[in-house]
Amino acid sequence: MARYDDFDDDYYSDRVVRKKPAQTSRPTKTTKKAKNKRKKIIAICAIEVIVVILLVVVLNVVNYISDKFDKLNIIQFDDELFEDNQQHMNQDTIETMKGYTNILLIGVDARDNDMSKINNRLLNHSDTMIVCSINNETKEVKMVSIYRDTILKMSDPENPSDYRYRKATEAIFYYGPQSTMNMLNVNLDLKIDHYVMVNWSALIEIVDAVGGIDIEITEEERMWINEYQKDTSRNTGKPYTELKSSGYVHLDGMMATSYCRIRYTAGSDYKRTERQRLVLSEIFKKAKSMDVKQLDRVVDAVVTNVATSIEQTELIKMASSVASYSLGENVGFPFDRQEMGHIEVNGKLQYVVTPMTLESNVSKLHNFLFGTTDYVPTPVVQEIGQAITGIVSFEPIEEETTTEVPKTEAPEEPEEPDVPDVPEIPSDGNEEPTEPSEENPTEPSGEATEDQSEGNEEE
Repeated sequence: MARYDDFDDDYYSDRVVRKKPAQTSRPTKTTKKAKNKRKKIIAICAIEVIVVILLVVVLNVVNYISDKFDKLNIIQFDDELFEDNQQHMNQDTIETMKGYTNILLIGVDARDNDMSKINNRLLNHSDTMIVCSINNETKEVKMVSIYRDTILKMSDPENPSDYRYRKATEAIFYYGPQSTMNMLNVNLDLKIDHYVMVNWSALIEIVDAVGGIDIEITEEERMWINEYQKDTSRNTGKPYTELKSSGYVHLDGMMATSYCRIRYTAGSDYKRTERQRLVLSEIFKKAKSMDVKQLDRVVDAVVTNVATSIEQTELIKMASSVASYSLGENVGFPFDRQEMGHIEVNGKLQYVVTPMTLESNVSKLHNFLFGTTDYVPTPVVQEIGQAITGIVSFEPIEEETTTEVPKTEAPEEPEEPDVPDVPEIPSDGNEEPTEPSEENPTEPSGEATEDQSEGNEEE
């Protein structure tokens, strides 16, 4: 510390060597003031150095994170295409919803790792639609799975007069991911601001990056995991290892992804969405306990398989507070539903998940997410609910008498003769949009035909 005592004097006197004054009487007031001044200058300099160091560290971290997020497929968000029902909501509801950030997680059945096409129409279907609602004050995250076969109103964001009532999974096929987000906003009185889309590879990579997850499974689930691994491996080009036992087991990325795809056990798609939320919960738990280096590997693994409408600056802001998040309850929507409802599409019947009433389910949803009791849905939701009631039939279906052998397998995907062991997954009669053939455009040149939305039921 001795050098700092003489720093200012040395600097301004060309560092002339001086003799120390003899210690005589007490220091004068002038001497005390000079020393105090020097101490203040020293303290200020020290603080400035610390601030500069912190700024450098923060900037480096931001630049580092920014470099990571540069690998993401950021989708340019068009505010003019955004749609919700806020103009029909009362002020109390609007103020309540301002306290939450709602993000839609869309898992698509993309058959390759080309993220440049993930936003295209007439190409992908949404296996997973999960609304992640973050309480901005408590940082609690709640998840709501939207059952893929739920009948809802969907429309073209670029042409709202082009709309149809179909399974929720078909919105992305006909009109793209923006339509899926708008559909949930309009049908459920929500304000989802952004969406994140991932393909199968993203889930495989992130589970492997966190070291796998531990889940209790049944013997039936073990069998289906191994069946789905064949198909998942074929479509992603990733190897797999057969799962040998049931019970409390350790799942790698391929096993966990295949577990999320299981639909043909008790509970069908309702149980499948429960599995998906369970896997996300286990990933979240593992990530919360990981150090910086481990999290870095997770980011590296997943960024190239993600497309999102969230801007990079907002992503960085969210990432900086992720440690404070906690996982709350999770449910599936609709809460109350009628079974065996069906609609006619292009002369064919499709079974759909039908809300007991859309209005009552939306009221329960707002109570679950935002704690709003006795929520009254907007006139828009009430109108959609009435339309659904008029469209869906619950009349028994008379099966046609035929001499043909009944079909017991789901429609096959485009034939790939060189690849064996495609899983044989039974059909439950609930058809879904198929991928277009090579002749079909990946961008719509006009109205999508209903036939293009058929098939691919094993998903």
